[in-house]
Amino acid sequence: MTFTGALVRLRAMEPRDADAQYRWMNDLEVTEHLGWRYPISSLAIAQRLDGAGAMTFANPRFSVERADTGELIGYTALRDVTPESRNGELDLVIGERSAWGQGFGTDTARTVCAFAFERIGLHRVQLWVVATHAPAIRAYEKAGFVREGVARERFFKRGRYHDAVLMARLAP
Repeated sequence: MTFTGALVRLRAMEPRDADAQYRWMNDLEVTEHLGWRYPISSLAIAQRLDGAGAMTFANPRFSVERADTGELIGYTALRDVTPESRNGELDLVIGERSAWGQGFGTDTARTVCAFAFERIGLHRVQLWVVATHAPAIRAYEKAGFVREGVARERFFKRGRYHDAVLMARLAP
């Protein structure tokens, strides 16, 4: 089963995705605005994908493919999903640099939110984004996310603290 947006298709993560994720998570430009600080081994990526297991309410994780070509370009997940409050936190990485700036991140955010609201009944999807990552903030705003606040010096990378913006989207 897949979930398709205007530009992307979300599908279950597979072991075959390990090589691409290994490449992305060891690319300093891809991880510049992420919490990754250390190199990650191919074994750790494979174990992470094996740990994906069957998708559940608390563990929806997807590989992101271009809808037109089927090329794997990223991954997305909802974490800390709580049935009591119907909230979840969005993780989203477009790891293929050739796919940057073409609307794939925006469409992925829209598509995973449609899944969250329509399929599993969440009320709120939130995320944190580094305040200096203007392209990501624009993409999330285009996908319907609203800025809710700023956490000063929440993110530490390359010897400096950076502010982070809390953004959220509510179910229609």
